[in-house]
Amino acid sequence: MGSFIGVDTHKDSLSCSAVDEVGGEVESVHAVNDGRGFCKIERFAHRVEATRIGIECSGSFGLALAQHLLAAGFDVREVPGQLVKRDRRSLSKGKSDALDALLIARVVAREDSLPPPPLKGLTHDLKALVDHRERCSTRPRATATGHTPSSLRSAPATREQCRRLRVQGSWTPPWIWYTATLAFAPPCCATL
Repeated sequence: MGSFIGVDTHKDSLSCSAVDEVGGEVESVHAVNDGRGFCKIERFAHRVEATRIGIECSGSFGLALAQHLLAAGFDVREVPGQLVKRDRRSLSKGKSDALDALLIARVVAREDSLPPPPLKGLTHDLKALVDHRERCSTRPRATATGHTPSSLRSAPATREQCRRLRVQGSWTPPWIWYTATLAFAPPCCATL
């Protein structure tokens, strides 16, 4: 029979645990959060004959792994953090990456209705927004020089929200200010 895998993701590392149908741990593995680690986890999933893989934070640190495993043909699901926290409270064993991966795997084994992972992350959304604003812009010089158009600078919400982004005494490249201004600008591009 197959097993269920839970993956606890972090910026630099991945912890995986495989459980059987009743939640008993079969095997666990740790990997680096990069392409080599993804291949290691894929081999692990084939070895334990995984039927479903659950990833916590599959929209951020686990996004690339989720995309890799989906491309390899696995059934990958997003595991909401609140389901894992509820199980952790009942155990009182503390918190560790290996324990989190085990708890995620147990959630995957018992929950049939977990959602699929997001196909794209936040960076994709921000890039799409900036690309759209640049296509709509009638002033391409503003994007090339990093200057914010005066019509965007004059919007009260834009000024206030950009002011909150500033850190006292630090220098920020102009493209960040321009991107932040575009993110808070009204959706109509005709006024640019």
